This record gives sequence, C-alpha cells and structure tokens, in this order.
Amino acid sequence: PYGSAPRPRSFERVHGGSARGGGRSLERKLVTRVHSEAELNSILANGVDAVVELSFTWCKACRVFDPTYAELAMRYNGTTFLQVMGDENDSLKQYVKELRARTSPFFAAYSHSKLVRTWTGADERKFVKFLELLLPSARKRVKNEAYKNPEGIVYM
Repeated sequence: PYGSAPRPRSFERVHGGSARGGGRSLERKLVTRVHSEAELNSILANGVDAVVELSFTWCKACRVFDPTYAELAMRYNGTTFLQVMGDENDSLKQYVKELRARTSPFFAAYSHSKLVRTWTGADERKFVKFLELLLPSARKRVKNEAYKNPEGIVYM
C-alpha cells in the first residue's frame, strides 16, 4: 500500500507467502509452531536456549510482530524460536494459565530447560534487550557474528 515501508526481500522466504497475506505461517526452520504443552516440554527438555512467543488468534499486535520475530530468529540462529497459539487447545490454554499471561504478545525465555524470565509487548528493542541479557546463545551471537540481511545491512 501507498506510504508503507518496503518489506525486506527475505519476507516471502521467511513467511512462506506473499507480503500481503503471509503473516501467520512462519517457516519451521526459523520459528517452530508448537501445538501442545507436551510438545513444548519435549523441545525444552533438550536444554536449548529458547524463546516462546505466546500469541492468540485475535491478537493484532501479535500478527504485526510476526515478521519481526521471524527476522530475529534468522539473526539469532543459535537460539530456538517457538510460537504458541494460546487459544488453540486446552493444553495450550493450561500453559497460558501456568505463565499467568494476561497480555499478548507474551514472551518466555528458557535456558537449560528452565524458565528464566517472561515479558510482554511487541517492541523489538525490548525483545532484543531481554534476549541478549537472558540467553547465552544470544549473547554469543552478538560477540561472534554480525547478521547481514539480503540488502547488505550489517547488524551487531
């Protein structure tokens, strides 16, 4: 649409669809959609550093943040990025209750199978701050790598 910022060239690859309609289908290798609390626990049991985005089907801010979340998953590729739809089924509704999530998007950082911290809000700077503060895999990326997007811009 007129006046909107151009999408990065990687948008279609990240979302598996067009720039207009692909916001909810995040590519599996970047962001893994989790469909039950048992599946989530199985992933976390491996001791990986992980961040979980807790979204809801009705959450506009979550849909707006999805492209950013996918881009961050590319940038912080040593960290496991997961997405949970909190209203998908009873198992995930229970996970929402356990986290006491009242606002979305809601994020939970896990390291070595343990919940480290939760936070809310579709704010990229806040997200990156918490990610780098809480997860060793994110700090390692910052020290050792620069992320270069398809347009040639380098992020540190």
